[in-house]
Amino acid sequence: MDDKDDKINVLVDNPRDPHQIDENRDKDDADNKIVPHNPRDSNNAHNGEQISSVSLSPNGKYVVTYSKDDESVEGWILKDSKLILDPEASVYKLPQSGYIREIKVNDSKIVCFWNIIEKFYYVVEIFRMSNENQRIKLNPPPPERWWLLQNINFKKNGDLILSNRFEISIYHSNDKMSNELSLVSFYELSDNGIIKEVLIDDDNIWVISANYLFHRDLKTFQLKFSYSLGFTTTYKKKDTLTYISNNLFAKIYKVYKDETTNEKLTVITKGNSIAVNYSNEIAIFLKDLHFPIRNIQLKGTNIKIEFCEVQNNVYLLAFNIPEKDEKQDIILYNITNINKQPIDASMIFNEKKFILYEYNSESKKAFGLYYYNDTLAIPDMENIRALLSESGTVLEYVNEHAKDINFNNQKYKWRIELKNDELGELGELSVYSDKGEFLCSKDFYIFSRMLNWKILNNNALALRLGHNSIIIYEYDIREECIKTQYIIYVEERLNIKDFSGPILPIIDTIEQYSTILSESIISIIEDERCLAKYGPTLLPILVKSTDQKSTCYIEKIYNKCIKLVKEDPKGNMKFLNIITSSMNDLYKRYPDYITKFNSEMFMILDPFNERIVDDEYHSHFNTFNHEVEIRKIILVIL
Repeated sequence: MDDKDDKINVLVDNPRDPHQIDENRDKDDADNKIVPHNPRDSNNAHNGEQISSVSLSPNGKYVVTYSKDDESVEGWILKDSKLILDPEASVYKLPQSGYIREIKVNDSKIVCFWNIIEKFYYVVEIFRMSNENQRIKLNPPPPERWWLLQNINFKKNGDLILSNRFEISIYHSNDKMSNELSLVSFYELSDNGIIKEVLIDDDNIWVISANYLFHRDLKTFQLKFSYSLGFTTTYKKKDTLTYISNNLFAKIYKVYKDETTNEKLTVITKGNSIAVNYSNEIAIFLKDLHFPIRNIQLKGTNIKIEFCEVQNNVYLLAFNIPEKDEKQDIILYNITNINKQPIDASMIFNEKKFILYEYNSESKKAFGLYYYNDTLAIPDMENIRALLSESGTVLEYVNEHAKDINFNNQKYKWRIELKNDELGELGELSVYSDKGEFLCSKDFYIFSRMLNWKILNNNALALRLGHNSIIIYEYDIREECIKTQYIIYVEERLNIKDFSGPILPIIDTIEQYSTILSESIISIIEDERCLAKYGPTLLPILVKSTDQKSTCYIEKIYNKCIKLVKEDPKGNMKFLNIITSSMNDLYKRYPDYITKFNSEMFMILDPFNERIVDDEYHSHFNTFNHEVEIRKIILVIL
């Protein structure tokens, strides 16, 4: 997320006049729009747009989130193990469009970030989350070489640390409500050319070169120890930034392309354990031992690490921040016993679509995102049950009649129109922008004179037709089309109790509504999370169905499950269970699948393979669960 390149050595004076300040920025304060949420609605944070990053204060008392789509920053407080929007803070709208590359916050709600302004320059902003979003100035401002800023950090006492490979500036506020931070320490660094980065925590300075980590005392600057990384930090092509101007509240820089800078590095400590993370390389040390006790290389980049305690053992928690549609891997490495195999903890978090962003080792709390953008994987049962409990509305069959239903974020709206006055004919479902621009439409069948609707958490539209049918539609913003995500139809009356579990109920209505169901079935097959949840119910229905289209879906499910098992036999055994649970019916109706299955799975299901059959309680036709219970981790949902 950031570039880094630092070093350390000698105390020096500030090379510029702190009073030479550009006052023009005062005029920009009016551009910092204060957008109050009244009342504060956590479901409407960032106007419903996706959160791009999360930052946790050093003591785990305050959280800020940033949304690139909404160009805003929101503050959150922890209450009863849940995060709620700070009732004393308004949403902070970025004065200039861009992308926040790094954002940090302390327990006093002071936020510091640097905002990359597309193709031109970047701005470093400091403010306090409040109703006014009070701007904070630095006294004196850092030297002009601050344009090489690589690290923003807050100490546990609230001090702000700004550093690059030329200097370190530490700012402190004697008054928690002051709009000014005063410089208390300033260091200039030598030997900049050989140093990759300088990282500072509460009492330590960590200097990283191409192959070594140097530990210095923050107060005395004396070298405490040096460590061999076991890997080489290299450079890669990236943008660089050149200083333009300074003013009261911010520095402004210009972006130049294709200069070489290094990857982001992280150093963490707990007791006698030290861990270094560079790109996808990790080195674990014991204090005052020169060589690492363990080197780890992970797939991908944007890796985060943290120490945590699990069942009285110290582990290194390593996880990636996934890009869109990328899988998150969460691994626990035992520190006290390096001979123990790492533990895949992904399902502990990801089973409920929780994306881990931060873990605080002091409070033992995990912070992350819980996306409400899946109609099937995370069904909004509360609103669906509310839809079932409402009285039906009698339809008015008037050609001009239309009903608009706003999305939760108010950026789009659904429109229901009735085409004619004949029962059983089509209605039309459309999506419009908030400016009234038509985007797309879809016909839907009218089964009853009674129609009710609910907007779900992810802005999908649930329609209840009479007492025996529900259809859920979703607007795909990227493809600009309406998709049928779910349909259920029963002869008698829908039972509200059927919508109390973790998944939507599925029944055999393929023959009657195969066309409508096809989109829903395809959505289940394409999404691994949905397939894991609905596959065990869906496949038996398809196998028993007499509809010709079902054979195509059976093949798709079979191929997808086999592919996933081959890619990761241990982690994806649950998909094998989808097939084996329908073996008897497959044998009766589609015997060729048995031969195919035996051929493809022979090596994985080898009875002498102890890596798969690990104890007497697991047969080849059961899912192997290697999850470890982590009782002390609390998932805090944003």
